[in-house]
Amino acid sequence: MADEFADNEYEEGDNLVEWINAQKNAYLMSLKSKHLNDDQVKIIAKELKVNNDWKCVVLADNQISGAIRVQYLADALMVNKELDTLTLSKNYLLDEGLKLICDSLKMNSKTQLRLLDLDENKITDEGCKYISEMLIQNTKLCGLNLDDNLIGDGGLLSLAHAVIINSNNNSSTNGLLQISIRNNKISDNSVDVIIDLFKNSRLETLSLGGNQISNEGTNRLRQVFADSYGTSSGDDLYLSRIPPRIQHAQGRKT
Repeated sequence: MADEFADNEYEEGDNLVEWINAQKNAYLMSLKSKHLNDDQVKIIAKELKVNNDWKCVVLADNQISGAIRVQYLADALMVNKELDTLTLSKNYLLDEGLKLICDSLKMNSKTQLRLLDLDENKITDEGCKYISEMLIQNTKLCGLNLDDNLIGDGGLLSLAHAVIINSNNNSSTNGLLQISIRNNKISDNSVDVIIDLFKNSRLETLSLGGNQISNEGTNRLRQVFADSYGTSSGDDLYLSRIPPRIQHAQGRKT
């Protein structure tokens, strides 16, 4: 049986191979903010290809940018069949690195990845096209975090189109259900897109706080969600089709 957490935190200067060998059966493998170099990312990716116990891998804030490091990870994601959650926030993948990741998740039909965290990676509308292409093929991903990037209305439009197709291609229990895209460049031009997205997909929540939606656009969204779903978005533009009483009941079950 897999241990719930890794036994000890990796410290810079430790032997990474030995540390990973000691954590092979951990549920969570976290190497956040460790200034990983090319060789270290390669070591992690090699283990990720074969490890059946790691369900949650955290590689946030490691400067995993550039074709070499990202390709190592992409190669691992091409074959991994057990990972549930992958955190790659604050790595400055850029659109080019994101494409490698998305291509792997698009082609790996056996992936079990359900949550992908891509916060703060300088992703633009172009990168959203790669995510969208992946979502049309990927049937497992349920949650996507894209906070603090450079995504505008064009990027959201691409994502919305893909999420609708994703919902139609999947059974009632699969498909993307949650997106967080806070602190980007989305404006009032996306209000109708957002309304149509919820109308035509199974997306449950969309977090939009910190974008460029005006008070008028915000009020329109609040009114539509109150009328259509009986929900309130609050001050942070957290849009949901699930009434609070149902959210509370679901929370008690988990």
